[in-house]
Amino acid sequence: MSDDFTTEEEVEALPVYFSPFWPLLILMVGFTLWLGYQDFELNAQRSALVAEFTEAGPTIESAEKLQARYNSMMKDLIDSSSKDSDIAAIAKVGVQAGIQAGLIHVKKSDTDANSSSPGSSSDTTPSK
Repeated sequence: MSDDFTTEEEVEALPVYFSPFWPLLILMVGFTLWLGYQDFELNAQRSALVAEFTEAGPTIESAEKLQARYNSMMKDLIDSSSKDSDIAAIAKVGVQAGIQAGLIHVKKSDTDANSSSPGSSSDTTPSK
């Protein structure tokens, strides 16, 4: 009767064969799920960025209009300062305030150091 059953030693001595099917299946399913999640998040980010850009449109247009008005006002002030010496002092202060506020970007060059126009200043910052 003992011949009908295998002993524990015989079971341990039997060769064990592992199939690569289940580990590979788990890896492929996990990789597919990860790719799907990445695709979903990318599309969600893309749609959020498009919505933010659309909402920022009026603000950008308003800023461009304001900058154009400021530029035209400064050009008019500089043109007027060449005709009137009182306005030249106002223009110089206005240009210096614009430079300090970051609204005017001045590139340093050799001609700027020698000129005495209302737009020249000794503490100019180079534009980026």
